[in-house]
Amino acid sequence: LSTQSGTESTAPPSFSIASFKRQAFNEHFLDLFTAMFDLEPTLIKSHPNYQTLLNYGAIAA
Repeated sequence: LSTQSGTESTAPPSFSIASFKRQAFNEHFLDLFTAMFDLEPTLIKSHPNYQTLLNYGAIAA
């Protein structure tokens, strides 16, 4: 990555295991919810707000 001063940044991107776990739980919970209410998974996962629900409660970077 290049900064405004023209030097390259060597810092690794930030990562939160808590956010990863939260997103995995949210995905599992939405899959469970979809199955319990016999909803169409393709319609649920293609909805624009699906990513918002997956990221609910995750730590913002």
